[in-house]
Amino acid sequence: MSLPMDDSTGVRILVVEDEDSLREFLVDTLRAQKYEVHSAAGGNEAWELLQSHPFDLLVTDSAMPEGNGFQLIRKLDQLGKSLPVLVLSGYLSLDENSAKKRGATAYLRKPATAVELISAVDAILRSHAA
Repeated sequence: MSLPMDDSTGVRILVVEDEDSLREFLVDTLRAQKYEVHSAAGGNEAWELLQSHPFDLLVTDSAMPEGNGFQLIRKLDQLGKSLPVLVLSGYLSLDENSAKKRGATAYLRKPATAVELISAVDAILRSHAA
């Protein structure tokens, strides 16, 4: 789902989160920054969107009923698609180093604040714009 905006930054972000309230928070926070945001509730829906639309960033939960963010990363790698990925996780067993070893560009522990989310997204987009 997307929201057309005349004053959009032109950056397209896919948010994948199975918890409705958290997905809504992530989408609303990013749209407030003028990003074009699409969302999916699980891995299968996300994979369909990733195959049919170009995105500049993937923001994904690490674990969902329909697969996880790391499976999406592996599928993207297998297709040769290069896309920065911000992984969100509430699991204490997952930290930034292990997330990056599994293909994430960056990592945030849930629940992340709006400021943390915006800061992480901005840093990723700046580093991948160069």
